[in-house]
Amino acid sequence: MLSKVVHSTSPHKHPTRGDVDMDVKKTIIGNTTLYVYSPLANMSSEEKRNWFESEKLKGNRILQEISDAVNACYEN
Repeated sequence: MLSKVVHSTSPHKHPTRGDVDMDVKKTIIGNTTLYVYSPLANMSSEEKRNWFESEKLKGNRILQEISDAVNACYEN
């Protein structure tokens, strides 16, 4: 169970709404249906790894915030 909430300093904003020009992946877990709208949704593990490494090298601020949030969850 999470004991800490970490808020993003820059909310996600994307000019495109819905699934326009986006890959979608549908996953069903029990009675819940998840739709992931992302180019990453249908990439292989190697393609995802390469994408993340490339974005980290570019200094992607959102990925850094996600990394910081995950690390904050593991702090004692």
